[in-house]
Amino acid sequence: MYRRGQASAVGAVFLTLIVILLAALIARQIQVQTEVQKIASETANQRSGEGQLSLTLNYTYLTSSLGKINNSQYTCIQSLDGITCNFDSRLSGGTHTLTLNFSATNPPSYFYNVTSNLYLSSSVTVQATLYENNGGILIARSTYTLPANSPIIITSHFVNYTLIFSSTSPFRISIDFLNYTFQAYNSTGFYAKITNIGPSLTRLYGLWLLNSTYARRINTSTWLEPGASQTFSVNLPVSSISEIRAVTTTRINIFEINIRPPAYTGAPGPGGATYPHFTIYSYNSSIVGAPSSSERLVVGLVNDGGASGVAVVRVLDSSGNVASSASVSLSPGQRTDVSLSVVLPPASGNYQWRIIAINNVTGNQDDAKTVLVQVVTYTPVFYIASYTGNITGAVSSRQLFDVTVTNSGNATGTVRVRVLDQAGNTVNGTVLAVPPGASVATSLALTLPSSSGTYSWTVQAVDNATGTIHDSKPITVRAVVYQPKFSIQSYNTSITGAAGSKQKIVVAVANTGNATGAVQVNIIDNNGNTLNSTTLSIPAGQTATTTLTVTLPSSRGTYTWRINVTNQATGKIDDTKTLLVTVKDIYLQSRCALIYTPFESLPSGWSSIGGSWSIAPGYGVGGTSALKGVDNDAGPGGDSVYYWQSSVSSYANLYALVQVTNVNSNDRIYVGYGLLESASSSSRLYEVSLYARGQSVRLNIYLWTGASWIELSNIDVPYSGTTYVLFLSFSKSGTLNSISATLYDQGGNALGSTSSTNSLFSVNYFGLIVDQGTGYFDNLVVASTCDPRYVQVNGLSSGWTAELRDSSGNLVSSAVAGNSGTATLSVLKLPVILNGSIIIKDQYGSVIIQKTFSQVVGGDTYSYG
Repeated sequence: MYRRGQASAVGAVFLTLIVILLAALIARQIQVQTEVQKIASETANQRSGEGQLSLTLNYTYLTSSLGKINNSQYTCIQSLDGITCNFDSRLSGGTHTLTLNFSATNPPSYFYNVTSNLYLSSSVTVQATLYENNGGILIARSTYTLPANSPIIITSHFVNYTLIFSSTSPFRISIDFLNYTFQAYNSTGFYAKITNIGPSLTRLYGLWLLNSTYARRINTSTWLEPGASQTFSVNLPVSSISEIRAVTTTRINIFEINIRPPAYTGAPGPGGATYPHFTIYSYNSSIVGAPSSSERLVVGLVNDGGASGVAVVRVLDSSGNVASSASVSLSPGQRTDVSLSVVLPPASGNYQWRIIAINNVTGNQDDAKTVLVQVVTYTPVFYIASYTGNITGAVSSRQLFDVTVTNSGNATGTVRVRVLDQAGNTVNGTVLAVPPGASVATSLALTLPSSSGTYSWTVQAVDNATGTIHDSKPITVRAVVYQPKFSIQSYNTSITGAAGSKQKIVVAVANTGNATGAVQVNIIDNNGNTLNSTTLSIPAGQTATTTLTVTLPSSRGTYTWRINVTNQATGKIDDTKTLLVTVKDIYLQSRCALIYTPFESLPSGWSSIGGSWSIAPGYGVGGTSALKGVDNDAGPGGDSVYYWQSSVSSYANLYALVQVTNVNSNDRIYVGYGLLESASSSSRLYEVSLYARGQSVRLNIYLWTGASWIELSNIDVPYSGTTYVLFLSFSKSGTLNSISATLYDQGGNALGSTSSTNSLFSVNYFGLIVDQGTGYFDNLVVASTCDPRYVQVNGLSSGWTAELRDSSGNLVSSAVAGNSGTATLSVLKLPVILNGSIIIKDQYGSVIIQKTFSQVVGGDTYSYG
């Protein structure tokens, strides 16, 4: 029992504790709930106190642009410096008109409104119509009267517009100022203005700028009093933002943005509202029809305002009565064609009707146009639109005559087209049916008169129904007899070439007659001989060119030749021209040699002092003959001398060139020149000689005093072969003798030179010497005024080449002419050339002329001319 009672007491205590705990929990829950309700109530109160935020966006700005004015003559850009642009009218169809196009020089890319202010004046009173220029389509907007010399201001709300001025008198339009003001879209940024429109203080923490792919936060921490605002500058185009969120303490204010760059739609209407505006941009400016006929009028209408609307298009007759009417609804920028049926007046004549566009939204008449109504009675009217005004042909020939007749009337009719000759007789004719406004062409075959001459004929257009002549035109007819006639149009007025050379003569012959014909072209020399000819067939009015080759005369000189053209139809010479022929040749201009000989035989006028002298066949250069001297020590100083018997005492200078042959290396023989005081064995002597001594050859200048030999100078050169060329230059000045010598090898290459002076005696004779053996000489040239080592050819063009060849055609020498036109040829290889040839070639290597001379001698001067 005790244990049971004890257990019950414990249970009672435990139960009591549970009850107390539950009571505490319930009390705490009630307290928490009360606090939550209090916070919620406070938050709600705060939210209601914050109220709402409003968003204002500013994404436009005002900008201005100078204006540009142009017409078909020039362009003027207005500036702020007060310069006036002046434009003058032009006469067209009896009226003086001027069309000026206006535009902004620098309009913004996107804008909402534009205002153009134009300050202008006119020299006379003119009428002006302002047109909106919509992509090249002119839409009339308003009309003005400009008094003479009274400036006015015209305001327009179009970027591109046109003013057309007209007057019965000439006038000048002066424009002082043109300016544009644009309300433009800001494509680089905008301003967002957040305003507290609630009743209580509001804490603004930031703005979020969002689109579908982009989010950007602008941070701030601003308390906004009721009615206060904060403006944020955003460097993004407003069109790139789709949503702006303003974050406050208790809420996020979401503003949806849907702004796009504008397209200009005209000026806003009253109170800032945008209204439709209707413009007639196309219409039938005239209607032509029969009395009481039903005609169709098509009016092109555009809503160039900023809102949709309904327009009523009415056609008013000349009395103001409505002839037809139609309504149409158009969206901004929409165009449509309005078709109206009208009945023309019952009486023929011209009437002025009007088309008006009534704006059902504003009740205004937005536009009006004038229509010329022509009520006509239909009859054909014929005129000759085109025809063959000149006919030329052979006598009695048949020629085609083309004529086009136009019916400018309003009814189909038949017209008789006839051609009358100078006597009024009908040559030919035909009848044509021509619809109104159409043209019909036809061709008539006409037979020309049988006698040559010029005749006046007539073509007529006759109304076939009434017999009335509607039009008449003159025709000039020329009947001619056809035959060719020839004239020389161009030719070589002169030709120049080498003697015996082939030359080309180019002749252009024109057929100035009226028929194709044959002509013979003849080249005739100064003796009347035909050198060449050819026959050409040339159509009338055309020119043919032929080239004839002729051979120039063999003798140089100037000749006068003729070119004849013989008409093969008449056998007569139709034209003659003369040409100057200049024949050039190579000729010996001068020969300065005192003595020259190839030693093919003993020369006349020579004698010997000692030794044996003879001609040795086969010992000369190239196997020719040579002068052979065999020493016997019987001459001056033991030399054997072969001398020219004529005295040389009168020459201040002597130049000698000779070839020494058959020189063996170990000959030790003196061979060369002797300059003597007298023609005797006792003469004093200057010796210029070569002396072969083994591997060298000595070039010597010796003096024989009459008693002994004195060596004046010498030089040793290498032994180079069996043939040498020895050149001597001698001059005297008072009693002083100057001697120099140059030794060349067989090819003309200089081996060495030596010189000396002496006054012992005067030189009176020239000769060749040999001492201590046998010597051979070939091709001697002696001169006093020129250098026998060279031959000159003058009269060449710069860059031409002169060649000198021996009788076998072997090249002796060649040289190119410089600016002086002279080529200098060396003859060291062959001082005397028998049957030598001189060849002249141009700069391209083509042979100009080649001529052979019996002798070409060193020192010669030749000329080409």
